Amino acid sequence: MARFKPLRAGLAGASLLALAGAASAQSHGGAPGFGEVEYAGAPASLAVRGGGALSLDALGCSGFSTVEPTAVVEITRAGPLYLAAGSDLDLTLAVRGPDGTALCADDEAGALNPGVMFEDAAPGRYEVWVGTFSAGEGYPPTVLHATPDAFDVSNPYIVSPDPDLPCAQTLRLAGGFRDDPRTLAVSAGGPARLQTLDGSCWGRTSAAPSAVIDYRGGSLPLHLLLQSDADAGLAVVTPSGAVRCDTVMVDGGAGVRVEAPEAGRYAVFASLFEESSDRTAPATLSVSEIGFGGVDRRLDVAGEPVFGAHRLEGGFLPDPAVYEVRAGGPADLSVSLADVETAEGYCTGHASRTPSLRLTYDGAGPLHISMVSETDTTLAVNGPDGRWSCNDDGLDFPNPAVSYADAAPGVYDIYAATFSDADEPAPATVYVSEIGPGADPFSSMMDYALEASEATLALQPGFDPAAGRFALTAGGPAEPVEYSCSGAYPQAPHVELDWAGGPLVLATEGEADTTLAVNLPNGSWACDDDGGDGLLSSLVLDGEAGVYDIWVGTYGGDPAPAVLVIAEPQG
Repeated sequence: MARFKPLRAGLAGASLLALAGAASAQSHGGAPGFGEVEYAGAPASLAVRGGGALSLDALGCSGFSTVEPTAVVEITRAGPLYLAAGSDLDLTLAVRGPDGTALCADDEAGALNPGVMFEDAAPGRYEVWVGTFSAGEGYPPTVLHATPDAFDVSNPYIVSPDPDLPCAQTLRLAGGFRDDPRTLAVSAGGPARLQTLDGSCWGRTSAAPSAVIDYRGGSLPLHLLLQSDADAGLAVVTPSGAVRCDTVMVDGGAGVRVEAPEAGRYAVFASLFEESSDRTAPATLSVSEIGFGGVDRRLDVAGEPVFGAHRLEGGFLPDPAVYEVRAGGPADLSVSLADVETAEGYCTGHASRTPSLRLTYDGAGPLHISMVSETDTTLAVNGPDGRWSCNDDGLDFPNPAVSYADAAPGVYDIYAATFSDADEPAPATVYVSEIGPGADPFSSMMDYALEASEATLALQPGFDPAAGRFALTAGGPAEPVEYSCSGAYPQAPHVELDWAGGPLVLATEGEADTTLAVNLPNGSWACDDDGGDGLLSSLVLDGEAGVYDIWVGTYGGDPAPAVLVIAEPQG
């Protein structure tokens, strides 16, 4: 049975205060702050406090502790030894054995818990420092465990949220409840860490739920919103035990949406995003079946489009088709589309609840929807398959673009949004094209039919290396033709190479973050971003005989000096 010695807070407090000012000037050693524990092969434990003001760098370890050891483990019988400490903070260990050698640990015992293992620990005195990984995290109570066969990180001092604890505030609701939304005044913060409830949650909260919702079930989603003047978060434990942390920010508050709420007990924890275990702040919890805060924030895709419905056939002219709209509106896309399936991008911005435009497209192949405005705008497009594609600055700042490599025929509902809810509805122009995004889609196309800007040449194997070097300006306004490629390029290739055949190496030199795009003799594309040194690009090609059109781009598109190197593999 493990021997357990109680925490001696008085000794720890006096010791740490006395050494705080001189810690950086002293070497590690001295009497242990929390005493000694004897280990003879059976589990033994000692209650301690970790942390301190002194870096453990002098022992070659990470973390912060005190000058003197936190504890001493006296080993009286040789054999395997596992030393570990558990906490809800990120702890570290430094262990100095009888021979003076120090061993370090951070997360070896699992999660944030440190552990040091000796396959055959020699008898003697082992000094142990329990540190916190970061400075200024206080002196967390923990237990140092010495065990023979596995790490033990149990800690009775850890306060964890418990959804089964009784709660003073219970809201009893049934599906279709009146006076929607219902609100409760709650307290956010407390001594318990939400991470111990679920690793995806953050902040400190109370051990017992801040509120409990006794829900008798219904057919509508539940929207829970926590609002506070403090930086607060929200976690909800469903009747089946699933944990949902705040997934969306709504009007400055933290929201959780339960799509198909089951009947039963919902435990709600209101947290604060800070380290203090003593800090609490008032907050308001609202529960609604209408929407967060009792406001219906859904988009009405089937509603009447604000700026009309339009139809385009494949190969339409003129290309691009141009539509004048006003971007913006009351719907927050990050909230309205928080739980929908998104094909591309992160949905943000503020738009009308019904579509700005409805486009019925009867073609197939590439389709580009972009928008230009003097205001920072975003786009959200609901495609024929019901999935959303969203974009912020895909055309150029502050203008968005959504592109489909192989657009299906059908209805595209287009939402023109302003990035900020503070923006008034803004005049904007939507461009729809089969060629490329923007008002002049031809300028965004890479065209190998254009004359190369730097050189048109023919090379044979064994060519002079000097003939394969070209100083040029990388980057440009054109997006890659191949969707898997990165970077932006000029319209015309930099170099057109007629190659007699054999392996080739293409690389870039310079200070810029360069990319390469090559149209191969068979019509396919080869591309690279960071295949060279650092941010430079490089390609090794089999080198079939024929014409290679070579572009050098930059990752962001901004023009930059670079050198293109065409070479044969060495060796």
